[in-house]
Amino acid sequence: MKNTPENPLFPNRRTFVKQLAGAAGAFILAPYGAHSYEIQGRDSYGGWTGLRGKATGFFHTEIINGRHWLITPLGNVFLSLGVNHADASAIQYESNNEIWKEKYGGSRERWIRESVVKDLKDWGFNTIGWTQELVTFDYGHSPQWTHHDYQTADMPYCHLLPFAEIQRYKSNVNYPDVFSKDFEDWCDYIARSHCLEMSEDPNLIGYFYGDVPGWIFNNETDSWAEHLGVTPDDNWEGLRPVAEKYYQVIHDAIRRYDRNHLLLGERYYGPKEIPIPVIEAASKTVDVMCVELFSFWEGLQPVLSHLHRYSGKPVILADFSYNSPSRVFKVPEDRHHFAEDDHECGQMYRENMTKAFAEPYMVGCHLCVYVENHVRMRGLKDHYDKPYEGYVSEAKKFNNDVYNIAKTAK
Repeated sequence: MKNTPENPLFPNRRTFVKQLAGAAGAFILAPYGAHSYEIQGRDSYGGWTGLRGKATGFFHTEIINGRHWLITPLGNVFLSLGVNHADASAIQYESNNEIWKEKYGGSRERWIRESVVKDLKDWGFNTIGWTQELVTFDYGHSPQWTHHDYQTADMPYCHLLPFAEIQRYKSNVNYPDVFSKDFEDWCDYIARSHCLEMSEDPNLIGYFYGDVPGWIFNNETDSWAEHLGVTPDDNWEGLRPVAEKYYQVIHDAIRRYDRNHLLLGERYYGPKEIPIPVIEAASKTVDVMCVELFSFWEGLQPVLSHLHRYSGKPVILADFSYNSPSRVFKVPEDRHHFAEDDHECGQMYRENMTKAFAEPYMVGCHLCVYVENHVRMRGLKDHYDKPYEGYVSEAKKFNNDVYNIAKTAK
């Protein structure tokens, strides 16, 4: 191996049936025919019935015996094992759209049920992570899933709210005036546009605010700190009033329309410093800290523990992967690979996440990416919708054992 770098509420009959099934520790097939969990001791959300918190009807966080947990709507402990970037366009190219037409009948609902949900549950995953996928380097990501899509899947998910275009990879960054009425109005619009229809959905874990924000680093243009004239001389203290206002405005906007779900905050960019004043500002209003970082445990641990230390919150590794060369695409020589083949990728996932979930603050990991496309050239499935069996078989071993690992965390 290379050493390189959240009173149960029943808004409808379908949910009512699902909740009853979960209370018995079993899974009854949903009307859409969702593929069942095959592991004993799991509730209908993928939570572990061997340890309970409070049943509130929605995902929430609790500390039990010194360990942080997510809790399912039924009150069972839950660790979010997700897959990101499930995007149908990956099998709609000229070279592979016969799969879309013949295997799934050109139906998005069939693809969600028969591909995404079946695969994730077969492989031991319990969460649909951030669904937007990179489709070109210059123009960015595909649209994310709609609420109808999530309802079709009928499994836990996280949803991203696009409050500000401040991603570190964007050249057309628009750093908002967070003290303005205009920013408050914009956040209110985003919140009511997304949250109102999701506010009673028990499958929703919570909301991300944005992807890899450019607080002190941006690939293409000035960072937010540079835009404000803030320097590292005082340990980035100049960012604190802006960050506090930014997170408070977003919090208030969401809570006007949804008081039920977790606030997952931004997905910070782990390879660069995450300023302490920003973490501390976010921790006043968010429930979980999230980060993107593609690394082995030796690189993950300092960043994950840094987020927890200065926030006191549980942590989700919201985007990461261990990739090997595609068996379909010729990958450019400048693309970094962690592993020689997909089996080694799976071993890396299992070994590094075993170490991560032994930490008492760790409550989730979301793996990049579902199906490889012409830009990613990596995934759990190839360009022709075939799983990388070595990767998914090793991942399943860890996923099936994660609660045994987590319950022994010190």
